[in-house]
Amino acid sequence: WATLGFVLERTGRPEDALAALERAVSLEPDNWRHQVRLALGSWGETRLRAARAALKRCPQLPLAHWLAATVFVARHALDQAERDVDLGLAVAGVESPEAAPYSTVALHWLKGLLRHAAGDADAANASFDRELAQEPRGHLYGREIAANAWYAKGACCLAAGDRDAARAAFSEALARVPRHPMAHAGLAILDGPPVSAERE
Repeated sequence: WATLGFVLERTGRPEDALAALERAVSLEPDNWRHQVRLALGSWGETRLRAARAALKRCPQLPLAHWLAATVFVARHALDQAERDVDLGLAVAGVESPEAAPYSTVALHWLKGLLRHAAGDADAANASFDRELAQEPRGHLYGREIAANAWYAKGACCLAAGDRDAARAAFSEALARVPRHPMAHAGLAILDGPPVSAERE
């Protein structure tokens, strides 16, 4: 049921996926892996409950904190989101080689976005750089998250008026994910006509 739910969610059948994932949890409620899959395949309160249930059974699980934080970001409860991200980073910071199966990516990336939203550009860029430093670890989603981190750095540079640095960062994102839509959008902005500050 858990595998079926994962496949259904990945192939664009969210309602069927949710039913399958909830079935897996009902059959083995103490299996934290089912709770994580349920969190990945759901949203809102269901995601939060599943993430908390996974953490109850497996406290050394940064991904569960990331999943909870995404819900708070969507609710614009950014302080709550950052608290979960920081808890996830604290767990990730003490990982040992034996804990590698529970490692995650995207925590530093999300921290950077939250710091940028708070107006702290220096801390945001430092977080993006920490995310990029993890790319050589070879995580399954490492390439995609590195592309997102480079895009975020580019967007920050563009907002600050550093067009050359923005172009370089967007290009780095595309080197990892050639069809990254937002990196292409960033380059299109750079290559387009200057944006007028005055309305017609």
